[in-house]
Amino acid sequence: MSGKNKKLIGLVSIATLTTVGVVFFISWKKHVKKQKRILEQIADEGYETAHDILYPLKRSPIRRML
Repeated sequence: MSGKNKKLIGLVSIATLTTVGVVFFISWKKHVKKQKRILEQIADEGYETAHDILYPLKRSPIRRML
């Protein structure tokens, strides 16, 4: 490989890694924001089972045998 190709590959890989890092960071920030909102709603309700009532499980923890 020539020097130009190595530099180009280096720049492309740095740009790719930066893009992936930014995507993961934005995804993480959205997750944290959603979790804070959920915890605030639960705290506003003021009772122990608020989480179970506001956010029930999507699947039953006990699998039924068919």
